[in-house]
Amino acid sequence: MPNDYHKYLVCSACDATLVDIWVVKPDLINPLTGKPFVWRMQANCPFCGDQSYITEVVGKYFPGGYAVSLDDEHENEIPSTILENINYNEADDLVTFTVMKANPHAKPCKCPLD
Repeated sequence: MPNDYHKYLVCSACDATLVDIWVVKPDLINPLTGKPFVWRMQANCPFCGDQSYITEVVGKYFPGGYAVSLDDEHENEIPSTILENINYNEADDLVTFTVMKANPHAKPCKCPLD
């Protein structure tokens, strides 16, 4: 999938990549408004206690934790984060992700695509 279809939620303090968002239908139209779906997203950082920048994602998406690839084929990956909870606050129009370390010894990782 081209990088245009991946968005990453990154901690605003320690720059750890927290959530990998796969945009699978960027042109999905909201039938109520006739416009594309636009989501504002934010995640907590389990490494430093801060949170990510608010990031906008357009279309249908699937969120996941972030994994570090050990080879170019992405066959051997070590998870860095996992998603514990996803919440939508209508008043703030914000999707929030509760993120956990994949294991107690997980280290913060930075997305190599940045």
